[in-house]
Amino acid sequence: MTFGKICYTTCGGVSALMAFKRGISRFIHNILGSWDPSLATPLGWFHVTCDAAGRVIRLDLSNVGTIAPELAELDELQFLELNGNFLVGHILPVLGNLLNLVSLDLSHNFLSRPIPLGFDNFIRGKLKFLNVSYNHLEGFVSPSFSKYSIRRYR
Repeated sequence: MTFGKICYTTCGGVSALMAFKRGISRFIHNILGSWDPSLATPLGWFHVTCDAAGRVIRLDLSNVGTIAPELAELDELQFLELNGNFLVGHILPVLGNLLNLVSLDLSHNFLSRPIPLGFDNFIRGKLKFLNVSYNHLEGFVSPSFSKYSIRRYR
């Protein structure tokens, strides 16, 4: 579902989304066939929701691939769903730069190591829901998680 008018600049985050698409398997790549890099904005792309200015505000990328660092360029992003992607390694600290995120779902992956310190900035933003359940995270949870307005985290 998309909303709003077409944005005739590169404000839509096309390059960040195409970097993500390059990192996924060929099978899943076909599911994202509507992702056309020649367009100025991702309005109408499958799994992508845009605001009235054509900026990406929601990505539902469950079960489709990896986390590309370029996703952090989507500074208007409000909802990011990366659950069930068989992600391995650590949570990318650059995701902590997405200060407009309201909901982040990284559940059902194979993420390990502690939650990055950069997430302290992240949770001072608008985040209300964080799901990191069913991973292999270790270490301490930052005391910041109890200081700010996250309503629910797993």
